[in-house]
Amino acid sequence: MIRQNNRALYESIMKDVAKVIKRRLNEGLYDYVTTSSYEDVNSMLSKERLNNLEIHEYHEGFAVIVDRENDCMNYIDEDENLLSDMWFDECSYFSDGCGKVIKDDKINFIDKTGRMLFPEWVKMSVVDVYNFHEGFAVVKESKGQYRFNYIDKNGRLLSNQWYFDAGSFHNGFAKVSIGLNSWNYIDKKGRLLSKEWFDYCWNFGDSVDKNHAIVSKIVDEKTFKKKRFMIDKKGRLTKFDRSKQIDKPVELW
Repeated sequence: MIRQNNRALYESIMKDVAKVIKRRLNEGLYDYVTTSSYEDVNSMLSKERLNNLEIHEYHEGFAVIVDRENDCMNYIDEDENLLSDMWFDECSYFSDGCGKVIKDDKINFIDKTGRMLFPEWVKMSVVDVYNFHEGFAVVKESKGQYRFNYIDKNGRLLSNQWYFDAGSFHNGFAKVSIGLNSWNYIDKKGRLLSKEWFDYCWNFGDSVDKNHAIVSKIVDEKTFKKKRFMIDKKGRLTKFDRSKQIDKPVELW
Protein backbone atom coordinates (compact mmCIF):
# COMPACT_ATOMS: atom_id res chain seq x y z
CA MET A 1 0.00 0.00 0.00
CA ILE A 2 1.14 3.56 -0.74
CA ARG A 3 1.86 5.55 2.41
CA GLN A 4 0.49 9.04 2.97
CA ASN A 5 2.63 11.62 1.16
CA ASN A 6 3.56 15.14 2.17
CA ARG A 7 1.94 17.27 -0.54
CA ALA A 8 3.54 20.46 0.74
CA LEU A 9 7.00 18.96 0.23
CA TYR A 10 6.26 18.08 -3.40
CA GLU A 11 4.76 21.48 -4.12
CA SER A 12 7.92 23.07 -2.71
CA ILE A 13 10.13 20.82 -4.85
CA MET A 14 8.12 21.53 -7.98
CA LYS A 15 8.38 25.27 -7.42
CA ASP A 16 12.17 24.92 -7.32
CA VAL A 17 12.13 22.82 -10.51
CA ALA A 18 9.81 25.22 -12.33
CA LYS A 19 11.91 28.25 -11.39
CA VAL A 20 15.09 26.66 -12.73
CA ILE A 21 13.45 25.53 -15.97
CA LYS A 22 11.71 28.84 -16.63
CA ARG A 23 14.90 30.78 -15.95
CA ARG A 24 16.96 28.59 -18.27
CA LEU A 25 14.32 28.68 -20.98
CA ASN A 26 14.32 32.47 -20.77
CA GLU A 27 18.12 32.48 -20.94
CA GLY A 28 17.94 30.41 -24.12
CA LEU A 29 19.84 27.52 -22.57
CA TYR A 30 16.97 25.10 -23.33
CA ASP A 31 15.15 25.03 -26.66
CA TYR A 32 12.60 22.62 -25.18
CA VAL A 33 12.11 20.79 -21.91
CA THR A 34 13.69 17.35 -22.43
CA THR A 35 15.04 14.47 -20.39
CA SER A 36 18.53 16.01 -20.48
CA SER A 37 17.23 19.33 -19.18
CA TYR A 38 15.58 17.52 -16.28
CA GLU A 39 18.86 15.78 -15.50
CA ASP A 40 20.35 19.28 -15.34
CA VAL A 41 17.57 20.44 -13.00
CA ASN A 42 17.87 17.34 -10.83
CA SER A 43 21.57 18.05 -10.35
CA MET A 44 20.63 21.44 -8.87
CA LEU A 45 18.27 20.02 -6.27
CA SER A 46 19.59 19.07 -2.86
CA LYS A 47 20.81 15.49 -2.51
CA GLU A 48 18.30 14.89 0.27
CA ARG A 49 15.42 15.75 -2.07
CA LEU A 50 16.95 14.08 -5.14
CA ASN A 51 17.42 10.78 -3.32
CA ASN A 52 13.64 10.40 -3.03
CA LEU A 53 12.51 12.03 -6.27
CA GLU A 54 12.74 11.25 -9.97
CA ILE A 55 11.23 13.43 -12.70
CA HIS A 56 10.59 12.06 -16.17
CA GLU A 57 10.26 13.81 -19.52
CA TYR A 58 7.21 15.92 -20.37
CA HIS A 59 4.57 14.57 -22.75
CA GLU A 60 1.56 16.69 -23.64
CA GLY A 61 2.26 19.09 -20.78
CA PHE A 62 2.73 16.53 -18.00
CA ALA A 63 5.68 14.63 -16.58
CA VAL A 64 5.71 11.54 -14.38
CA ILE A 65 7.14 12.14 -10.91
CA VAL A 66 8.42 9.13 -8.95
CA ASP A 67 8.61 8.97 -5.15
CA ARG A 68 11.29 6.32 -4.69
CA GLU A 69 11.01 6.22 -0.90
CA ASN A 70 7.29 5.40 -0.94
CA ASP A 71 7.43 3.54 -4.29
CA CYS A 72 4.63 5.52 -5.94
CA MET A 73 4.06 7.88 -8.86
CA ASN A 74 2.04 10.92 -9.90
CA TYR A 75 2.10 13.64 -12.58
CA ILE A 76 3.18 17.29 -12.53
CA ASP A 77 2.18 19.98 -15.01
CA GLU A 78 4.36 22.77 -16.37
CA ASP A 79 3.19 25.13 -13.57
CA GLU A 80 4.63 22.92 -10.81
CA ASN A 81 1.26 21.46 -9.76
CA LEU A 82 0.56 17.83 -8.90
CA LEU A 83 -2.19 16.46 -11.14
CA SER A 84 -3.89 14.22 -8.58
CA ASP A 85 -4.27 13.83 -4.82
CA MET A 86 -4.07 10.08 -5.47
CA TRP A 87 -0.67 8.39 -5.87
CA PHE A 88 -0.26 5.35 -8.11
CA ASP A 89 1.89 2.23 -8.35
CA GLU A 90 2.71 3.03 -11.99
CA CYS A 91 2.13 5.91 -14.42
CA SER A 92 2.69 5.98 -18.18
CA TYR A 93 3.44 9.09 -20.22
CA PHE A 94 0.48 11.10 -21.52
CA SER A 95 -0.84 10.12 -24.95
CA ASP A 96 -3.97 11.38 -26.67
CA GLY A 97 -4.86 13.55 -23.67
CA CYS A 98 -4.59 10.95 -20.92
CA GLY A 99 -2.14 8.78 -19.00
CA LYS A 100 -2.38 5.13 -18.03
CA VAL A 101 -2.22 4.52 -14.27
CA ILE A 102 -2.02 1.32 -12.22
CA LYS A 103 -3.00 0.95 -8.59
CA ASP A 104 -3.44 -2.29 -6.63
CA ASP A 105 -3.11 -4.32 -9.87
CA LYS A 106 -5.94 -2.41 -11.55
CA ILE A 107 -5.79 -0.11 -14.61
CA ASN A 108 -7.42 3.21 -15.32
CA PHE A 109 -6.64 6.39 -17.27
CA ILE A 110 -6.38 9.93 -15.93
CA ASP A 111 -7.10 13.03 -18.01
CA LYS A 112 -5.51 16.48 -17.77
CA THR A 113 -8.02 17.60 -15.12
CA GLY A 114 -7.19 14.68 -12.83
CA ARG A 115 -10.42 12.82 -13.64
CA MET A 116 -10.43 9.04 -14.06
CA LEU A 117 -11.83 8.05 -17.45
CA PHE A 118 -13.31 4.69 -16.50
CA PRO A 119 -16.01 4.49 -13.82
CA GLU A 120 -14.54 1.16 -12.70
CA TRP A 121 -10.89 0.12 -12.55
CA VAL A 122 -9.91 -2.81 -14.80
CA LYS A 123 -8.23 -5.86 -13.26
CA MET A 124 -4.84 -6.56 -14.81
CA SER A 125 -5.39 -10.29 -14.30
CA VAL A 126 -8.22 -10.10 -16.86
CA VAL A 127 -7.08 -7.52 -19.43
CA ASP A 128 -4.31 -5.10 -20.27
CA VAL A 129 -4.99 -1.74 -21.91
CA TYR A 130 -2.38 0.07 -23.99
CA ASN A 131 -2.03 3.85 -24.47
CA PHE A 132 -4.74 5.76 -26.34
CA HIS A 133 -4.22 6.90 -29.92
CA GLU A 134 -6.85 8.84 -31.84
CA GLY A 135 -9.57 8.10 -29.28
CA PHE A 136 -9.05 4.35 -28.91
CA ALA A 137 -6.73 2.05 -26.99
CA VAL A 138 -5.82 -1.54 -27.77
CA VAL A 139 -7.18 -3.89 -25.12
CA LYS A 140 -5.69 -7.34 -24.64
CA GLU A 141 -7.78 -10.00 -22.94
CA SER A 142 -5.64 -12.43 -20.98
CA LYS A 143 -8.14 -15.22 -20.24
CA GLY A 144 -6.90 -18.32 -22.06
CA GLN A 145 -5.35 -17.42 -25.41
CA TYR A 146 -4.66 -13.71 -25.86
CA ARG A 147 -7.10 -11.79 -28.04
CA PHE A 148 -7.31 -8.10 -28.91
CA ASN A 149 -9.97 -5.43 -29.32
CA TYR A 150 -10.31 -1.65 -28.89
CA ILE A 151 -11.81 0.47 -26.14
CA ASP A 152 -12.88 4.12 -26.21
CA LYS A 153 -12.43 6.72 -23.47
CA ASN A 154 -15.78 5.79 -21.94
CA GLY A 155 -14.63 2.21 -21.48
CA ARG A 156 -16.78 0.84 -24.32
CA LEU A 157 -15.54 -1.81 -26.75
CA LEU A 158 -15.34 -0.72 -30.39
CA SER A 159 -17.09 -3.92 -31.55
CA ASN A 160 -17.77 -7.53 -30.62
CA GLN A 161 -15.01 -8.64 -32.99
CA TRP A 162 -11.80 -9.81 -31.31
CA TYR A 163 -8.52 -10.25 -33.16
CA PHE A 164 -5.40 -12.38 -33.08
CA ASP A 165 -3.34 -9.17 -32.94
CA ALA A 166 -3.99 -5.44 -33.28
CA GLY A 167 -2.13 -2.14 -33.61
CA SER A 168 -2.94 1.42 -32.59
CA PHE A 169 -4.95 3.79 -34.78
CA HIS A 170 -2.93 5.98 -37.15
CA ASN A 171 -4.55 8.51 -39.48
CA GLY A 172 -7.99 6.99 -38.97
CA PHE A 173 -7.18 3.29 -39.42
CA ALA A 174 -5.71 0.46 -37.35
CA LYS A 175 -4.16 -2.75 -38.61
CA VAL A 176 -5.64 -6.00 -37.30
CA SER A 177 -4.82 -9.67 -37.70
CA ILE A 178 -6.99 -12.80 -37.63
CA GLY A 179 -3.98 -15.12 -37.71
CA LEU A 180 -0.43 -15.50 -38.92
CA ASN A 181 0.14 -13.59 -42.18
CA SER A 182 -3.48 -12.40 -42.25
CA TRP A 183 -3.67 -8.62 -41.86
CA ASN A 184 -6.19 -5.94 -42.76
CA TYR A 185 -7.32 -2.51 -41.54
CA ILE A 186 -10.39 -1.32 -39.67
CA ASP A 187 -11.81 2.20 -39.35
CA LYS A 188 -13.12 3.79 -36.15
CA LYS A 189 -16.49 2.09 -36.62
CA GLY A 190 -14.84 -1.32 -36.77
CA ARG A 191 -15.39 -1.79 -40.51
CA LEU A 192 -12.79 -3.64 -42.60
CA LEU A 193 -11.05 -1.53 -45.21
CA SER A 194 -10.34 -4.27 -47.75
CA LYS A 195 -11.90 -7.53 -48.86
CA GLU A 196 -8.37 -8.91 -49.13
CA TRP A 197 -6.17 -10.03 -46.27
CA PHE A 198 -2.45 -9.32 -46.52
CA ASP A 199 0.78 -10.97 -45.49
CA TYR A 200 1.57 -7.78 -43.55
CA CYS A 201 0.36 -4.18 -43.23
CA TRP A 202 2.15 -1.00 -42.21
CA ASN A 203 0.42 1.94 -40.54
CA PHE A 204 -1.16 4.65 -42.65
CA GLY A 205 1.44 7.38 -42.97
CA ASP A 206 4.34 5.06 -42.13
CA SER A 207 7.03 5.96 -44.70
CA VAL A 208 4.39 7.37 -47.09
CA ASP A 209 1.78 10.15 -46.93
CA LYS A 210 -1.02 9.91 -44.35
CA ASN A 211 -3.62 8.88 -46.94
CA HIS A 212 -1.76 5.72 -47.93
CA ALA A 213 -0.20 2.64 -46.39
CA ILE A 214 2.14 -0.07 -47.61
CA VAL A 215 0.92 -3.69 -47.65
CA SER A 216 2.69 -6.93 -48.50
CA LYS A 217 1.06 -9.76 -50.46
CA ILE A 218 2.22 -13.27 -51.28
CA VAL A 219 2.05 -13.40 -55.08
CA ASP A 220 3.42 -16.92 -55.53
CA GLU A 221 2.10 -19.60 -53.16
CA LYS A 222 4.80 -22.09 -54.19
CA THR A 223 7.82 -19.89 -53.56
CA PHE A 224 6.10 -17.54 -51.06
CA LYS A 225 7.34 -14.62 -53.12
CA LYS A 226 6.04 -11.34 -51.70
CA LYS A 227 5.28 -8.04 -53.34
CA ARG A 228 4.46 -4.64 -51.86
CA PHE A 229 1.52 -2.47 -52.86
CA MET A 230 0.04 0.86 -51.82
CA ILE A 231 -3.46 0.98 -50.35
CA ASP A 232 -5.58 4.12 -49.96
CA LYS A 233 -8.37 4.91 -47.49
CA LYS A 234 -10.99 3.47 -49.84
CA GLY A 235 -9.21 0.13 -49.98
CA ARG A 236 -7.87 0.58 -53.51
CA LEU A 237 -4.55 -1.10 -54.30
CA THR A 238 -1.95 0.39 -56.63
CA LYS A 239 1.58 -0.55 -57.58
CA PHE A 240 4.13 0.37 -54.94
CA ASP A 241 5.85 3.55 -56.06
CA ARG A 242 9.23 3.99 -54.40
CA SER A 243 9.31 7.64 -55.47
CA LYS A 244 6.49 8.30 -52.99
CA GLN A 245 8.30 6.57 -50.16
CA ILE A 246 9.46 9.05 -47.53
CA ASP A 247 11.86 6.64 -45.82
CA LYS A 248 12.37 2.92 -45.35
CA PRO A 249 9.39 1.38 -43.51
CA VAL A 250 9.97 -0.30 -40.19
CA GLU A 251 9.67 -4.04 -40.53
CA LEU A 252 8.26 -4.65 -37.04
CA TRP A 253 6.03 -2.49 -34.85
